Amino acid sequence: MLPIKWTDRFGEDHVFMVGQGDDVFHVIPNKRDEEDNSHVEILSKQALIEISKVLTAESI
Repeated sequence: MLPIKWTDRFGEDHVFMVGQGDDVFHVIPNKRDEEDNSHVEILSKQALIEISKVLTAESI
């Protein structure tokens, strides 16, 4: 699966990348840690599916 990229309302770039198993990585490329690595959060694929159902239902 290709990465999903977007820019938030503050101009910060974000990327979602699918990992193995239930892992989805949320990367903020321009936010750096003390070792100059991009900021990464590991999210649950199942949790993202569940929230997408809620968001879809709300927009109908």
